[in-house]
Amino acid sequence: MEKERIIECAKCGKPGTEYEFKNIFEDTFLCPECVDFFSQFQHEYLDPEIKYPKEIKKELDKYIVGQDEAKKTLSNALFQHLVRCRNVKENFNKSNVLLLGPSGCGKTLLVETLAKIAGVPVSINSATSLTESGYVGEDVEKVLSRLLINAEMDLYRAERGIVYIDEIDKIARKSKENMSITRDVGGEGVQQSLLKMIDGAVIDVPMSGARKHPGEQCIPVKTNNILFIFSGAFEGISDLKPETHENSIGFEIGKNPETNALENTTEITTEDLINFGLIKEFVGRIPVVATVKPLSISALKRILTEPENALIPKYKRLFDKLNINLEFTEKALTEIAEAAYRQGTGARALKSIVEKTLEDHIFNIRKYSKRKLIIIEAVSKKITAA
Repeated sequence: MEKERIIECAKCGKPGTEYEFKNIFEDTFLCPECVDFFSQFQHEYLDPEIKYPKEIKKELDKYIVGQDEAKKTLSNALFQHLVRCRNVKENFNKSNVLLLGPSGCGKTLLVETLAKIAGVPVSINSATSLTESGYVGEDVEKVLSRLLINAEMDLYRAERGIVYIDEIDKIARKSKENMSITRDVGGEGVQQSLLKMIDGAVIDVPMSGARKHPGEQCIPVKTNNILFIFSGAFEGISDLKPETHENSIGFEIGKNPETNALENTTEITTEDLINFGLIKEFVGRIPVVATVKPLSISALKRILTEPENALIPKYKRLFDKLNINLEFTEKALTEIAEAAYRQGTGARALKSIVEKTLEDHIFNIRKYSKRKLIIIEAVSKKITAA
């Protein structure tokens, strides 16, 4: 039997065998204690930099038009998350967030931009695809699997990332009137499955990214320092409201149809969310609530040109490549915004309308070479070429 070779740790000089120590480079070894030391040092150096709320909001303003109250709330939540990541031993309380507002108002973009600002991985998910373990659909552990993948399987980074679950209102518990003899595996069951995860626990996540099954090799993921953000439109929740409420948490409803401005509104409470179908335990684990308001015509018009990722500048750069100066008149921009507003899907409609407006011009783009192309009306595509 071959005798084990006795070696020394390159840092502390502790003796040991090559089977006990880690070979870090050619014939250079580290004992387990020194490996842990260097790993901790490296991760502390790589921890996300703490950014203050005003700095975070200033960055959000570059990409998202309006929504100042939501941006302020999310900036505070991200700041606390970054502080908690750098002070894990302090065991600060988690600040999970619930975003309330209609579809197409920038909820997902807000979360993606937050992750970009913080430099942490993010997992984007829809609650409608989740079911209890053992049923058709995705296990709730899938949200952590996506986080690991986006962290390039770096467990340390994943455990300091952001998990976003949209359409959380779609997994509201079924009412007694609509309850069938089958289990509510996509509603209350999913909420129950998420409780342990969002509260902070060690969750076994399959390495394959597939559904968990007996014998599957798993990665234990600590969720104590993962920031969970949920969102939903909660359509019809106002119909459940009694005349008065206490414990308001700030979701406004009702608007002036002429200006699309929210006014004379009532605020959604924890009781409303519970009546809607979220279980008490779930609502209690999401202490921070932010409201994302519907986009007005003026806001949609600003979205076309102002943010760093705005649509119109992107198309202008495309035409610039062929020495074509593309311009939109104020009238055309207003018509695009009005058409998007009528569709009722928020900013999502803008791209399809702009694309439709430019469709024929892109098809015939060669004839505009080295000229100015001015879009004076939207959709109808009337132009002048100078």
